[in-house]
Amino acid sequence: MEADMPMLQILVTAVGLTLGSLLVAISLSCLAWWLATRVHHPRWGAAFLLIIVGSTWLAALGQSEFVKMATVFALVGAGLLYL
Repeated sequence: MEADMPMLQILVTAVGLTLGSLLVAISLSCLAWWLATRVHHPRWGAAFLLIIVGSTWLAALGQSEFVKMATVFALVGAGLLYL
């Protein structure tokens, strides 16, 4: 039974990392869209999201696996905001 625990821990960590980074990316997308609508240019939402994600990488926070996954999801969100 003890041999199953590391696998369970890996599974819980992976699911938590994926869901957490997806929630952060959705929150960032909503924030970028809200900022863009506040300046009356909703099409700028994708650019704002790219600026937020780019500034995160420039702040040297890109070494975290959580930030890397959130960045990937946010880039997908930027593509959706652009459409």
